[in-house]
Amino acid sequence: MMSWLFQNLDVLWISRFDYERDWYVKVHAHTHFFQLMYICEGSCIITVGSQTHEVAAPHILLYPPETPHGILQVLSDRLVTLDVKFSIQDKPGRDAISMIPIVSVPRDEQPKYMLEQIRNEGFNRQYGYRDVCAHQLSLLLLMLLRWHTGLDATSGGNDTERMEVKREHDFNPLTSAIIEYLQEHYMETLTSDQLERQFNYSYRYISSVFGHDTQMTPMVYQKKVRIARAQDLLSYTQFELKEIAEVIGYSSVHEFSRHFKAQVGLPPGKWRENSQHHVREDVCINPEFINELYVDKQKR
Repeated sequence: MMSWLFQNLDVLWISRFDYERDWYVKVHAHTHFFQLMYICEGSCIITVGSQTHEVAAPHILLYPPETPHGILQVLSDRLVTLDVKFSIQDKPGRDAISMIPIVSVPRDEQPKYMLEQIRNEGFNRQYGYRDVCAHQLSLLLLMLLRWHTGLDATSGGNDTERMEVKREHDFNPLTSAIIEYLQEHYMETLTSDQLERQFNYSYRYISSVFGHDTQMTPMVYQKKVRIARAQDLLSYTQFELKEIAEVIGYSSVHEFSRHFKAQVGLPPGKWRENSQHHVREDVCINPEFINELYVDKQKR
């Protein structure tokens, strides 16, 4: 069951775009649907209504129906975005979305991962994929509402939604502190002694508490954070494998590739090839939706 706010939400289309420096998006407006754009990499100048904004990763842009918008200029060598178009028919949902700023910066990268899941669902088209897409986008919008209004945006949702959005808030405070520490220091070679000094508990106790909440050890969690960061860099940058290995804390490409394949199932080069295979490709979640393209190149 969907949250009462977005019970009539329909995800229409999603795509990833890699813009080149001389590309732009003509100013246009959508009559009947919203568009949400997540900037994954790079920067640009956009126009929304009568205003212009310089935006960069990880800005989120939310264009309501009838609002003229476009990309006037790509400022970076590469601009990577995830774009989703969706409709909401009920007034409570539209009123709720009106409280989300047109230009905002998310608190974390969770919206990007949720959009990627919607895109993957659109490619695979397994049974119930449209419901999964609507559910994911509903949660994303609820998250943005909570961030920007300070309200408990999940109060109208069901128990599953509350669990998905808030599960980390139910962790032991020690677990939450360890997670924050590991996410900040994921590129470092950490030892049990370091964690004992940092948190003033024995590593045995630290592992017991952390394992109860996450079903893994702190060291395994750190590896997962590293590989997740590697996936971002593989997907949204043009860094070479050696550079990525260094950035996330591996001493060699061989070690990085071995750990990546063990966790993901593919070597990093092959994973990058797969992740970028459908770039600039329309993924119509609603089979009846026809997307209009407004991308063009600057005249020289």
